[in-house]
This record gives sequence, structure tokens and C-alpha cells, in this order.
Amino acid sequence: MKLRISATMIALLLLIMTVPTAVLAESGQVVLHNIGEKHRSEAVRITGSSSFDEVIVKVIGPNRAVLLYDMDTVDEQGEFLVAFTLPADAPLGDYQVVAGKGVDVATSSFSVVKNTGGGGWVPPIEGGSQDGEDTDHLLDERDYIVVSNVTAEGQSKVKLSLDSTKLVNALETLAERNERMPLHLQIKEDASVTELELDVEALLAADRGLWSGAHLSIQWNNGGYELPLRLIADAFPDGRPGTGTDDAKVTLVISQMDEPFLKELADKVHAEGGRLLSGAVEFKLFAELAGRRTELRHFGLPSSSFAMDSEADGVSWTAVAYDSETGQLRFVPSIFDWKGESAIVTMRHHADGVYAIAVFDKTFADLQDHWAREEVEALASKLVVNGVSDKRFAPDDQVTRAQFTALLVRSLGIADQSGRMAFTDVDSSDWYIGEVGAAVSAGLVTGFDDGTFRPDDIVTREQAAAMLSRALQLIERTAAQADSSPSLERFRDRNEISQWAEADIARLVEYGILTGVTPELFKPGDSASRAQSVVMLYRMLMFTEYIHVPDGGGR
Repeated sequence: MKLRISATMIALLLLIMTVPTAVLAESGQVVLHNIGEKHRSEAVRITGSSSFDEVIVKVIGPNRAVLLYDMDTVDEQGEFLVAFTLPADAPLGDYQVVAGKGVDVATSSFSVVKNTGGGGWVPPIEGGSQDGEDTDHLLDERDYIVVSNVTAEGQSKVKLSLDSTKLVNALETLAERNERMPLHLQIKEDASVTELELDVEALLAADRGLWSGAHLSIQWNNGGYELPLRLIADAFPDGRPGTGTDDAKVTLVISQMDEPFLKELADKVHAEGGRLLSGAVEFKLFAELAGRRTELRHFGLPSSSFAMDSEADGVSWTAVAYDSETGQLRFVPSIFDWKGESAIVTMRHHADGVYAIAVFDKTFADLQDHWAREEVEALASKLVVNGVSDKRFAPDDQVTRAQFTALLVRSLGIADQSGRMAFTDVDSSDWYIGEVGAAVSAGLVTGFDDGTFRPDDIVTREQAAAMLSRALQLIERTAAQADSSPSLERFRDRNEISQWAEADIARLVEYGILTGVTPELFKPGDSASRAQSVVMLYRMLMFTEYIHVPDGGGR
């Protein structure tokens, strides 16, 4: 089995629908300008005008793979701009651009054609760049130092240090051009373990003029990893050039896991009723200041991709994170696409760690004729939900606040965070301590004014909606809109909805994640059954493209 690792940073998830290319490039509140033909590795500038304060932009390739998610603030003249660089292996054909907000979107298209020799930025060929090529977005082996390169016990290890001056110059060029594209670093060395050292003061100096999604795209052999620069600023919140960060370093470590580890992982997957489909790769990010090195374990929403040879459709696959210390497997949000005979598995994770691809097939005897069977068994096979026993799910049982919180944390792929708990009624010995801790850290739950969480209370529909809405905010980094009237006016019992939950419920209703008990009744105070809770989570994961959509992919 061939394994390839690459990575694409997805800072925002699009909140607009994919619409047919036949739709005009103009909507009531959004206009897209013509783009024209493009070549592989060329910069693409998406421009337009809108009466919105901000617009969300999505680019879809000819193979229906999502190439870009982004959000841009509309300026005082009503104009917006989103720029990115096409991959060197971008499929030839027609690409669809969708821009807007909610359901008010405009669409346009452009074609990627074979490069016959002119135009655009392309990576330099071996030995240097060609005349006329723009290499301002590319750093390579001429721009870093090989500190060490050793092989011991069959494992090769290389340590690299990027030239700080060249890094700053390249990032400042991006800032001056106001270009929303990554800075590429091509690593020539191929090793079992690769360490890349970056100077923090250089990154902080350049970060101030860059857009919020700026990142360093690190490519090696046939893989890569994208490092969001905002994570560096987050790790050094008080850091400024010349104020004590001159010796600070950030080190990214990429390790291809060895055979003994893979056997341990395969045995664990087998014990859970599954089968390991890929090798495993570990990503770790460290911050170092004054000789003290600290691992950055919970830092954002980067993405990694595996490419695997397979004839399966990928619907039943799941990406997993494995903690060898606890022996736990954790679901990782992921979607699948194909390039020829290789399946591309794009994973979105909240922390670095060890990642792999596996397949599980979970079924329950009491779901044979149940309306929620597909959704429940899909999320059970992705390790998000468990049955009350191996063969029984109990779909109509009620769900407690602790149970729903655990489901939500697992569905987002967030690792447990046990520790000091602010709630007076949550004890360190409770089974849900890790999930509730993670939910608090991520801002998914807040508890009650009296300092309690009330974990054993039955979760209400409006409480579940509030948690789901906060999960969307974590993913897309935008809050629910205050005006909830249009989405809720259909419900005769809208006055029964608590004021604090109105915007959250309106958002989920608008997105189709949540519906009423009937077309006219929402029933905010009713409890949510296990089946209903899973269906809400399933819809959210499909909406955010955190799981593979069965009818939208495959071969």
C-alpha cells in the first residue's frame, strides 16, 4: 500500500450551498467578475462586489473536490478580493466559484488549461527557476541549512533550519501584494523523521501585515504540512521583535511511524472491530524559549491528507488519531476524493498527533427498520457514537447533558482534556470529565449561573441547538446572527424559545441541521432522543464537510 501525506490549511468552512454552474454570476446582493483561463500553479484572483459586510467564497474543481474555502471583508467601496495559487497537479477542466452569504450567492467559472509555456507562478525546475517565473512564493533547499542528517537503527533523521532573512522577505512580499496564498517551502531531503526549525522573531515581524489565514506550506517528497502563522502569534502572545523573542524557536517534527508501532495500531483497530488501511504519520509542533521546549498540543484546525491506492468508495472509511499512552482511538473529521486510482483523504484536526485511516462496520439489531439507521450506523462506524451494548443502540432513549456533550466533542475530533473543572457538580472521577473539559476549553458549553453543569439532566432541544451552534462557530469562526425572525417565524411556539437560544436555533434551522417536531412546532423544551441527537450531529458534520457525503464523492 502506498502512502502519501500532504496538508492543506482550512481556516474557514463555507456556509453557502453548491449551486449549478448554469446560475448567473450575479445575485441580489453579490456580483462576481470574470476570471478567464488559468494554468496549473498560477495565481487566481476572485473579485466582485457585494452589499454584505463579508462574503464567503468556495472553489470547486472538475472532480467536485473543494479546492478553496475563504472569507473576505467587503471594503468601503463594496468590493472584495480572494486570491490563491492553483496546485501544480490541479486537474484540467472547469472550476466553479460560489460567493455570497447564506442562500444569497453568485456563481462564476473559470477553466484550468494545459500550460504551453507562458504565464503564472510555477515551482522552479531542478537547478533553478526559469526566466520570467515569479518565485517570490517559493523557498527551497537554497533557503535552509541542513543542521544534521544522521541514520541510526534503520531510521534516517534530518534537522533543518530556515533562513530567517529570506523567510521575512518572502512573507513581506506577500503582505505588500495583499495576496491570500501560502508561502511554499520545498524540502529536498527525504527522511523517516524531519525536523524544521523556524525563528519566531522573524515570523512575528512578518505576521503583522499578513491576512489572518496566512500560512507556510511545507512540502517534502510527496507530502506536506501547512503551518498557520497565527499559531505562532498565539504561542507567543507577548512576543514582539526585540522584546525577548530573539532566541525563540518553533520546530515542526514529522515522523513516519515504524513497523512495531503500526502493528500496535493495527491490533488496537482490530480490537475495536476494524481494519487498518494505511500507514501512520505523526505531526508535532514545539515552541522553545530560553532553552525550554513546550509541545503545542491544541492549537487550531489544520488539515492533513493521505493518498492511498484502493478500490473502495471511502464512505465507510474513517480517519483516526491514536494515543499510544492511553491506547485510545479517536475519530478525526475527514472527507474523501479520488485522483486516478488513489483515494485522497483530507483530515481536519484540532491538534497534532498520530493519524491513520481505518474502516469499521458497526450495526445494531434494534435499528433494522428505524428511520435513523443510516445516520446512527454511519457515526458509530466513525467511532463518534456507541451503542448501549455491542448489538443494541436504544434509539428512543433520552440523552443527558453529559452524554450529548460527549457526542459533540467526539464528532468534532477534539481530544479529551481532563483537569481542574469549574463546575461544582462535575467530579474528576466522572466518566465524562474529559469530554466536558474539552467542551469547556473549546467554548461549547458554559453551564448555569449557579456554577453547575447539571450533567444528569435530560438535554433539551434548545440546549442541544446552542451547543451545535457553538460548534459551528468554532469551525467557521463566525457567530450566529442576532436577527432570528426569518428562520423562526414559521413556528407557532417561537415565543417559547428562550431568548439566549433564538439566534442559535435560527442558524441551525436555516442550514437544515435542525427542524421542527412538526412543520409548525419546534418544541424547544422537549428532550432529544438518542436517535434525534445523532441525526443532528450527522447533519452538522455533512454541512461542514467533516464527513464524506455518500452521494457527493466516490468513483
